[in-house]
Amino acid sequence: MFNQYWAKIDDLLSEDRKVARIGELTAFLRHYIAFRTGTVEREDMIYIRFRDRMEVEFGSPELFEQELRTLYQFAVWYDRLIRPEREPDTRIQASLRRLNILESTTAYPLLLATYEAYDKGKLSPEMFLEGLAILENYLVRRTLVGDSGYTNRMFPSIIKLVNFALYPESLRRILAHRRSIPDNRLRLELPNRPLYDRTKQERLCFIFEEVERYLWRGSDGFARLNDRPTLEHILPQNPSQEWKDELGDAYDEAHSEYVDTIGNLTLVTQQLNSGKLSNYSFGRKLTVFQDHALRINAHYFRDFNGVWSADSIRQRADALIDTILTVWPSLGDSGGVDDDAYIPPVSVKGTKALGLMFSDETYLLKSWKEIAIKMYEVGVEYGMDPVALHEALPTYFPLEAGRYTTALSNGYHMYSSLSADDVLKVCRAIGDVMDLEEGKDWQPLFTHYEKPTA
Repeated sequence: MFNQYWAKIDDLLSEDRKVARIGELTAFLRHYIAFRTGTVEREDMIYIRFRDRMEVEFGSPELFEQELRTLYQFAVWYDRLIRPEREPDTRIQASLRRLNILESTTAYPLLLATYEAYDKGKLSPEMFLEGLAILENYLVRRTLVGDSGYTNRMFPSIIKLVNFALYPESLRRILAHRRSIPDNRLRLELPNRPLYDRTKQERLCFIFEEVERYLWRGSDGFARLNDRPTLEHILPQNPSQEWKDELGDAYDEAHSEYVDTIGNLTLVTQQLNSGKLSNYSFGRKLTVFQDHALRINAHYFRDFNGVWSADSIRQRADALIDTILTVWPSLGDSGGVDDDAYIPPVSVKGTKALGLMFSDETYLLKSWKEIAIKMYEVGVEYGMDPVALHEALPTYFPLEAGRYTTALSNGYHMYSSLSADDVLKVCRAIGDVMDLEEGKDWQPLFTHYEKPTA
């Protein structure tokens, strides 16, 4: 079995190569476990969890071999995620390359689930591609506002919520409710946010290149730089005295507040950046931009007249954001799916409980009773008044323990023999006590039972 499966996995994924600073094989096992369990393990616990899972769930030789076979198949898909050139479909290959530029490793558990569904014929290549585009949209917007540290836990947690038969629509709806960046936040924050970072230039260059591609829409092609792209500061990071004299009193605001923001950055080749542009005056740069091959430069600066001040930088930022919002439209407004798409159900009888969405967190749960308890416990964490809830639903939240009650963490009790519709009633009462809106601040996650296939 070692030579047949594990040795092949070891050949595909080398510890000498890194994925997000850890070896490929270790990273694969972390993401595979996250795909299976919904939990991302600490680096020092990955092999312990893997060993425990193999021993507990695959104790017999037959089950152990079957899991190794499955593991090898997932390793093949993981290899395609980190080396897209090994993906046979060139369209999927191109989309995976784009995601890798955006450093999408936190989404790998979800993408492993997507590959599995694709392999089983649950989604077509076109559905796969549309899902990858939705994922790109979500990541681009988060990159631009610098919202990080959330997706590592989020992506594994949503796998069980995705309906792969309706993959693009389902993924769009789910991500729209997972701190998706709305248009108004981008317009408010992006013009003032320092974006330039030498370690993240590839991501920003990708975004500028896509803006450039959009500006050529309707034509038979588009312009590409003849050398490696780089980001140029229009107002230099270390400006000459000529710059300071030209801006006068406006210099301090422009340089201290906007030098590294999107409105002051543009796309050129490294040769042009260090040659004809560099720290030269704005007048000299303007001549270069007006005659540049890229429309992101030539079209914007063609009729420009004036100095390159803070106001000028903000105006260019607004123009870039207009295009960005067209290239990567809001997930809440795209395809008719938005936050209002959730319709509070009249009844949830005959449904399968999946979990609870509360604020920005998603909790994967196994029963409607667990949803009721989690809604109560999280409500308490957010300051819910348990006395008010008892007064609203005294039968469901008695003051004394009884034969059919469950003890809660704060010493109160909840009636435990609840139907799915009873739980929905309890959750809505908690929402009412806390003045929360169903579908916006919280909602139960559920689906209809699937009939087993013969």
